[in-house]
Amino acid sequence: MKNTFFLILLFQITHLAFAQNPRSVNNKYKINSKALNETREIWVNLPANYDSTKSYPTMYVLDAEWQFDITFAIMEELAVNDKIPKHIVIGIPHVDFDHRFKDLTFTSTEYNSSGEPDSTAAYYFNKEKTQGGLKFLEYLSKEVVPFVDSLHITNGFDVLIGHSLSGYFGAYILTIENPFNAFQLYDPSIWYNKADPIKHLTETVSKNVKPNVFISSANGGKDREQYNVDMHKKFHEILLQNDINSELKVYDYESHGTVRLPSLIDGLSNLYKGFSIGYISPTDTITVEDAQKHFQSFSNKVNYDFNPPVEAFRWIGYANHFQGNWAEAIKAYQLCSALYDTDVIMLTEFSDAYFQTNNLHASLEMYQKVLAIDPNNESVKLKIEELIQLIAEDN
Repeated sequence: MKNTFFLILLFQITHLAFAQNPRSVNNKYKINSKALNETREIWVNLPANYDSTKSYPTMYVLDAEWQFDITFAIMEELAVNDKIPKHIVIGIPHVDFDHRFKDLTFTSTEYNSSGEPDSTAAYYFNKEKTQGGLKFLEYLSKEVVPFVDSLHITNGFDVLIGHSLSGYFGAYILTIENPFNAFQLYDPSIWYNKADPIKHLTETVSKNVKPNVFISSANGGKDREQYNVDMHKKFHEILLQNDINSELKVYDYESHGTVRLPSLIDGLSNLYKGFSIGYISPTDTITVEDAQKHFQSFSNKVNYDFNPPVEAFRWIGYANHFQGNWAEAIKAYQLCSALYDTDVIMLTEFSDAYFQTNNLHASLEMYQKVLAIDPNNESVKLKIEELIQLIAEDN
């Protein structure tokens, strides 16, 4: 009789054996881990047009050997189309498949992916080869995340992405203290040890646990496992019963391996649904308060405070300036001026808004700032002369 557990195991080993280092890694770092008592490598990619003065959310990608390239590419594609914000993407590769089994498990098991006793499972997942999950979590929480935060300005919203056994790891740590706000679990091995993530969740869940969870389930292909699909549904139901944000998507025509790509697209889109404020045109009626309410609503959804991006205030300022709503334009320009303090066009609009509200001193100061950046701007020189004369007349 065909051993379905062994087929899934072989599938994973094959991937590991032929996994190559991603071609798109920008930076590789080595961490001397006290938690793991060895040196580990992490990979870090920065988004396109990265700005070192801005803060960014992060994605931590487990099984980076074969997940890193595609995750970074999908992040970039979704971000450029305003579906999600830009992220710093961190790859967490494994040393070898023995380390992988050790790092990603919390218990041993004698049961296969159908929930039945199995000698092959007992061999590969015995006590000596497993149960290193807590140390690996310590490595991520106390060493990797702080290291990344020391390198770049991060906004504190951290997403963990795991597939298969690394998805099991993510499911298990939901109720253990960890730095992650969102968990993307792609066809996770909830089946492991007769679904011990479900037992662990049931025993440890509390109202203080507020992660955002996306679970994908592969319901097609030769490696389809009904027991695992059923456990995905049960795990999702328990999360919902405990008021935890959870989305489950079952892919009827995807296998354990092919489900990763649609899961990335759907999972990240689902997590950030409601984030984008959309394109702001010059004729739109929109205020600073509208933007703040929009992002407060999204923040409430994900249980984390997201501030409106300063780019939104820049275009809110422009729209209100275009329509002659001077006071509202000034509010928006004030909120984005730090980022755009060398943008002659924005500063000129800002100066004009002050002029239109008869705040002559503020207008003069802003125009002088424009002239310092663009000393050959004749129209600004004339405006400064006009303002100096008007202020003198007022005195």
